Amino acid sequence: MASDNPQFLSGYRAGGDLSAKQYFIMKAHTTANQVTTCTGAGDVPVGVLYNKPAAAGDGADIAAFVPGTTIKVKVGTAGATAGWVGTAASGKLVTKTANNDIVFGRIDQTYAAADIAEVLCQGVSYLGA
Repeated sequence: MASDNPQFLSGYRAGGDLSAKQYFIMKAHTTANQVTTCTGAGDVPVGVLYNKPAAAGDGADIAAFVPGTTIKVKVGTAGATAGWVGTAASGKLVTKTANNDIVFGRIDQTYAAADIAEVLCQGVSYLGA
């Protein structure tokens, strides 16, 4: 892939210190208009954090999963292979293959753990069998 071309969601704030979570996958926080790191593979993600907000209430630059855009995402500990991708319990990127997995895009190459992958977004959906 060439390079990322994210489209950002407006109005989101950090739900806590997210300074170590740049390029992690985010979900809605229990506080309105705030985000926090995805903590379960079944979490419905809202986007990827592009900045490093250090405290709750700081602005959070969230790249949306707009179909056709390319965004950067931190890869999980197991790495990721070409195909459909979604979130791991760590808030990092993993390959998804099971029916009804939540996915948001595709990658076209294999990435090692902790790499920053470029993901072609497809929108959030469930993987079908």
